Amino acid sequence: ELNPDNADAAMKYSSTRPADCPRLLDNSVVFLCVDNLKTRYEVSKYMEGFQNCLVINGGNEKTSGHVTLYERQNGEALDPNIYDVYPNITPDADKRPDEEACTEMSPKHDQIAVTNSIVANIMIASFNRWARSGLTQTEGTGERKRTVRKNEVIIDTDRMSMISVYHPLGTPSK
Repeated sequence: ELNPDNADAAMKYSSTRPADCPRLLDNSVVFLCVDNLKTRYEVSKYMEGFQNCLVINGGNEKTSGHVTLYERQNGEALDPNIYDVYPNITPDADKRPDEEACTEMSPKHDQIAVTNSIVANIMIASFNRWARSGLTQTEGTGERKRTVRKNEVIIDTDRMSMISVYHPLGTPSK
């Protein structure tokens, strides 16, 4: 379990899984749509211990959001983890829901249903894309044809825009 109350202190931020963790979990897909950065960090760090997994991180504010993807194949990361892309995602960024009441947390996160819904739909679309053909795609034609990997979608409802981008491994934090 990911609940820190059930984990040994040594496992808190470890990327190794407990010995009794079923092998089936090595092919896990995680839809991570939590409203706090500390939990995002902890789950993302935990998933580094998996041989094969996909983490679909969805986050948003009032009129903007993003869906960031992290995939591992055969023990190798194909994408930077979310905390490598966003430096504000740290173990000390904020508190988990079990550390702070929802009534305290809610006023800090001004959100609207439309943006939440768009991010959720992009998360599902990203999973669908990954399941059908992976995150690598071909762009252009003829001599300008190239293969690219897309691992983040950035959404802005005020501008009515959505762009997909690629963060290579070793991406310096924004």
